[in-house]
Amino acid sequence: MLLIAALAGCAIVALTLGVATMAALAPGNFRLERSVVTSAPRDAVWPLIADLRAWMRWSPWQSSEDKISRTYNGPSSGLGAREQWSGSDRAGEGIAEITLADPDRIVIHVRTMRPQARHVTLEFRLAIESGGTRITWIMAGEAPYAARLAGIVFGLARKAARDFDVGLARLKAISEDE
Repeated sequence: MLLIAALAGCAIVALTLGVATMAALAPGNFRLERSVVTSAPRDAVWPLIADLRAWMRWSPWQSSEDKISRTYNGPSSGLGAREQWSGSDRAGEGIAEITLADPDRIVIHVRTMRPQARHVTLEFRLAIESGGTRITWIMAGEAPYAARLAGIVFGLARKAARDFDVGLARLKAISEDE
Protein backbone atom coordinates (compact mmCIF):
# COMPACT_ATOMS: atom_id res chain seq x y z
CA MET A 1 0.00 0.00 0.00
CA LEU A 2 2.89 2.33 0.81
CA LEU A 3 4.36 1.64 -2.67
CA ILE A 4 1.07 2.59 -4.37
CA ALA A 5 0.87 5.83 -2.37
CA ALA A 6 4.48 6.66 -3.27
CA LEU A 7 3.84 5.96 -6.98
CA ALA A 8 0.68 8.05 -6.93
CA GLY A 9 2.59 10.90 -5.24
CA CYS A 10 5.33 10.69 -7.88
CA ALA A 11 2.73 10.71 -10.66
CA ILE A 12 1.07 13.82 -9.21
CA VAL A 13 4.43 15.61 -8.90
CA ALA A 14 5.37 14.63 -12.46
CA LEU A 15 2.02 15.80 -13.81
CA THR A 16 2.28 19.10 -11.94
CA LEU A 17 5.83 19.67 -13.20
CA GLY A 18 4.75 18.77 -16.73
CA VAL A 19 1.89 21.28 -16.73
CA ALA A 20 4.08 23.97 -15.17
CA THR A 21 6.76 23.35 -17.82
CA MET A 22 4.19 23.48 -20.64
CA ALA A 23 2.97 26.84 -19.33
CA ALA A 24 6.52 28.15 -19.05
CA LEU A 25 7.32 27.13 -22.64
CA ALA A 26 4.03 28.39 -24.15
CA PRO A 27 4.15 31.67 -26.10
CA GLY A 28 3.89 34.89 -24.10
CA ASN A 29 0.96 36.09 -26.16
CA PHE A 30 -2.26 34.63 -27.50
CA ARG A 31 -4.57 35.02 -30.46
CA LEU A 32 -8.04 33.57 -30.90
CA GLU A 33 -9.88 33.89 -34.20
CA ARG A 34 -13.35 32.70 -35.18
CA SER A 35 -15.62 33.62 -38.06
CA VAL A 36 -19.10 33.15 -39.45
CA VAL A 37 -20.80 34.11 -42.69
CA THR A 38 -24.12 35.92 -42.51
CA SER A 39 -26.51 36.68 -45.35
CA ALA A 40 -26.81 40.24 -44.01
CA PRO A 41 -24.97 43.06 -45.76
CA ARG A 42 -21.96 44.61 -44.06
CA ASP A 43 -23.98 47.78 -43.40
CA ALA A 44 -26.37 45.76 -41.21
CA VAL A 45 -23.56 44.11 -39.21
CA TRP A 46 -21.29 47.12 -38.64
CA PRO A 47 -23.61 49.06 -36.26
CA LEU A 48 -24.11 45.99 -34.07
CA ILE A 49 -20.37 45.97 -33.38
CA ALA A 50 -19.50 49.68 -33.56
CA ASP A 51 -22.18 50.64 -31.01
CA LEU A 52 -21.01 49.18 -27.71
CA ARG A 53 -24.56 49.45 -26.34
CA ALA A 54 -25.71 47.04 -29.06
CA TRP A 55 -23.42 44.35 -27.61
CA MET A 56 -26.11 43.74 -24.98
CA ARG A 57 -28.08 42.04 -27.77
CA TRP A 58 -25.45 39.54 -28.90
CA SER A 59 -22.28 39.38 -26.80
CA PRO A 60 -21.92 36.20 -24.70
CA TRP A 61 -20.26 38.32 -22.00
CA GLN A 62 -22.93 41.00 -21.70
CA SER A 63 -26.07 39.05 -20.88
CA SER A 64 -24.82 36.82 -18.10
CA GLU A 65 -25.29 39.19 -15.20
CA ASP A 66 -27.88 41.79 -14.17
CA LYS A 67 -25.79 43.66 -11.63
CA ILE A 68 -23.26 45.29 -13.95
CA SER A 69 -22.94 49.05 -13.81
CA ARG A 70 -22.17 50.47 -17.28
CA THR A 71 -21.17 53.97 -18.35
CA TYR A 72 -20.82 55.02 -21.98
CA ASN A 73 -18.69 57.97 -23.08
CA GLY A 74 -17.72 59.58 -26.34
CA PRO A 75 -19.70 59.15 -29.53
CA SER A 76 -22.58 56.69 -29.52
CA SER A 77 -20.72 54.44 -31.98
CA GLY A 78 -17.54 54.17 -33.97
CA LEU A 79 -14.16 55.72 -33.26
CA GLY A 80 -13.86 56.91 -29.66
CA ALA A 81 -16.96 55.14 -28.34
CA ARG A 82 -16.18 53.88 -24.87
CA GLU A 83 -17.78 51.61 -22.28
CA GLN A 84 -16.74 51.35 -18.65
CA TRP A 85 -18.21 48.57 -16.53
CA SER A 86 -18.07 47.27 -12.98
CA GLY A 87 -19.77 44.19 -11.62
CA SER A 88 -19.26 41.10 -9.53
CA ASP A 89 -16.01 39.18 -9.46
CA ARG A 90 -17.09 37.31 -12.57
CA ALA A 91 -17.86 40.45 -14.61
CA GLY A 92 -15.00 42.36 -13.10
CA GLU A 93 -14.18 45.93 -13.97
CA GLY A 94 -12.80 47.40 -17.14
CA ILE A 95 -12.86 49.81 -20.03
CA ALA A 96 -13.41 49.11 -23.73
CA GLU A 97 -12.70 51.77 -26.36
CA ILE A 98 -13.07 51.66 -30.13
CA THR A 99 -9.76 52.83 -31.56
CA LEU A 100 -10.41 52.11 -35.24
CA ALA A 101 -13.73 52.04 -37.06
CA ASP A 102 -13.45 51.53 -40.80
CA PRO A 103 -16.28 50.00 -42.86
CA ASP A 104 -14.43 46.67 -43.01
CA ARG A 105 -12.59 46.69 -39.67
CA ILE A 106 -13.32 47.67 -36.06
CA VAL A 107 -10.62 47.54 -33.36
CA ILE A 108 -11.43 47.73 -29.66
CA HIS A 109 -8.85 48.01 -26.89
CA VAL A 110 -9.99 46.42 -23.65
CA ARG A 111 -8.34 46.98 -20.30
CA THR A 112 -9.57 45.06 -17.26
CA MET A 113 -8.65 45.95 -13.72
CA ARG A 114 -10.49 43.15 -12.00
CA PRO A 115 -10.52 40.13 -11.60
CA GLN A 116 -7.15 40.37 -13.40
CA ALA A 117 -5.35 43.39 -14.78
CA ARG A 118 -5.07 42.67 -18.51
CA HIS A 119 -4.95 44.39 -21.87
CA VAL A 120 -6.42 42.71 -24.93
CA THR A 121 -7.33 43.85 -28.40
CA LEU A 122 -10.54 42.80 -30.09
CA GLU A 123 -10.71 43.11 -33.84
CA PHE A 124 -13.69 42.54 -36.08
CA ARG A 125 -13.22 42.18 -39.81
CA LEU A 126 -16.23 42.48 -42.10
CA ALA A 127 -15.51 41.04 -45.53
CA ILE A 128 -18.11 41.19 -48.26
CA GLU A 129 -18.75 37.74 -49.69
CA SER A 130 -21.21 36.70 -52.34
CA GLY A 131 -24.61 36.96 -50.75
CA GLY A 132 -23.46 38.36 -47.42
CA THR A 133 -20.67 39.21 -45.03
CA ARG A 134 -17.92 37.19 -43.36
CA ILE A 135 -17.59 38.35 -39.75
CA THR A 136 -14.21 37.52 -38.20
CA TRP A 137 -13.73 38.11 -34.48
CA ILE A 138 -10.14 38.17 -33.21
CA MET A 139 -8.87 38.58 -29.67
CA ALA A 140 -5.15 39.02 -29.05
CA GLY A 141 -2.99 40.02 -26.12
CA GLU A 142 -0.22 39.15 -23.77
CA ALA A 143 -0.35 35.90 -21.83
CA PRO A 144 1.64 36.10 -18.59
CA TYR A 145 2.72 32.85 -16.98
CA ALA A 146 -0.30 32.68 -14.62
CA ALA A 147 -2.69 33.10 -17.57
CA ARG A 148 -0.90 30.40 -19.56
CA LEU A 149 -1.02 28.04 -16.58
CA ALA A 150 -4.73 28.72 -15.98
CA GLY A 151 -5.37 28.29 -19.70
CA ILE A 152 -3.88 24.80 -19.65
CA VAL A 153 -5.50 23.70 -16.41
CA PHE A 154 -8.98 25.09 -17.10
CA GLY A 155 -9.08 24.85 -20.91
CA LEU A 156 -9.67 28.59 -21.28
CA ALA A 157 -8.97 28.66 -25.04
CA ARG A 158 -11.78 26.17 -25.66
CA LYS A 159 -14.14 28.14 -23.40
CA ALA A 160 -13.28 31.42 -25.14
CA ALA A 161 -13.76 29.80 -28.57
CA ARG A 162 -17.21 28.60 -27.47
CA ASP A 163 -18.05 32.13 -26.28
CA PHE A 164 -16.95 33.54 -29.64
CA ASP A 165 -19.06 30.97 -31.48
CA VAL A 166 -22.12 31.84 -29.36
CA GLY A 167 -21.59 35.57 -29.90
CA LEU A 168 -21.07 35.18 -33.64
CA ALA A 169 -24.20 33.00 -33.97
CA ARG A 170 -26.23 35.66 -32.14
CA LEU A 171 -24.70 38.43 -34.24
CA LYS A 172 -25.52 36.48 -37.40
CA ALA A 173 -29.14 35.89 -36.34
CA ILE A 174 -29.72 39.51 -35.30
CA SER A 175 -28.12 40.97 -38.43
CA GLU A 176 -30.20 38.69 -40.66
CA ASP A 177 -33.42 39.70 -38.84
CA GLU A 178 -32.84 43.42 -39.32
